Amino acid sequence: MGSGWFFSVDFVHPDNNTVWLIYRFHIFHVLPALGRIVSTYWNRTLVYLANTILISTRIQEICILLEESGFRDTLVEKMSLGIVALIGAHK
Repeated sequence: MGSGWFFSVDFVHPDNNTVWLIYRFHIFHVLPALGRIVSTYWNRTLVYLANTILISTRIQEICILLEESGFRDTLVEKMSLGIVALIGAHK
């Protein structure tokens, strides 16, 4: 069986509550309003994106799932005030 690395770059919930409140306002109110200016489709797409971020799996849970699936050496690199994370693991 082969081995290799798994990497994923995702929008995540920031750990800082102040950043999370500002970020949440931005993705649920500012981006959809800008999308409405462009088109109805952009608005719907940005609302969908906001909702997927809201219900996304937390980083710690993703690492546990990776380890339970046989991956090891999990790593997490948070970027952009913790709004984006690179998640990686080796198998």
